[in-house]
Amino acid sequence: MRFSYQVHEIRVPIEAGAGQIGIIDGFMDKYEDSFGSGAALRSAGTEILTFHLVSTLPAANYEHSIRSAEGRPAPSPGKLRKRDVFFEGQMVPTPVRNFTDLRPDESIEGPVIIESPNTTVVVHPGQSAMTDHNANLLVRTQ
Repeated sequence: MRFSYQVHEIRVPIEAGAGQIGIIDGFMDKYEDSFGSGAALRSAGTEILTFHLVSTLPAANYEHSIRSAEGRPAPSPGKLRKRDVFFEGQMVPTPVRNFTDLRPDESIEGPVIIESPNTTVVVHPGQSAMTDHNANLLVRTQ
């Protein structure tokens, strides 16, 4: 938000149900926190230029999935899905693995694609990837 025709903008957190007056009051408070008491002039009018929305959801329980994979054998090479990926000037048939199928401390040499519900990680030739016991995916250059 900013005062009308002003250049500088201030991010103002907005609580659900704040309404127009609550939003303007929040801006005035934030402005005076930044520029000093009495610096905000309500009669100058305010403008909202952009909205920045942050939304959070509980994370999937990958730790359970990773730890439950500890006793499972790695998928046999014949059962891996493959996808053609362009590496270093050529198409390379590349294995595709599910993140939750990886066992802790299992090292996978690139090229490989690792998929999860919220991201895809491409491990390039010359790199390796492994998961730790906290479900972190570590990618290293060899």
